[in-house]
Amino acid sequence: MGAARRQKVITLAVAKKLAAAAEEEAGQNKWNVVIVIVDDGGNLLYLQRLDETQLGSIEVAIQKAQTAVNFKRPSKALEDAW
Repeated sequence: MGAARRQKVITLAVAKKLAAAAEEEAGQNKWNVVIVIVDDGGNLLYLQRLDETQLGSIEVAIQKAQTAVNFKRPSKALEDAW
């Protein structure tokens, strides 16, 4: 039998650090956004809605994150292809 492939996993602690960096970037640019971190299967790990962000952005952010996982590229790349 061959060697087992080790899968990298994003821990909650790492997800929080990623979200903090995203929040800082959003603040610097005055963006009201929802920050979503998903695992390699597109399952929600972490969600953060910044103040004043519209509620409709929650589901959109989750779907964008899942799309990025499913197509193995940023969802923006798919938008640009249209």
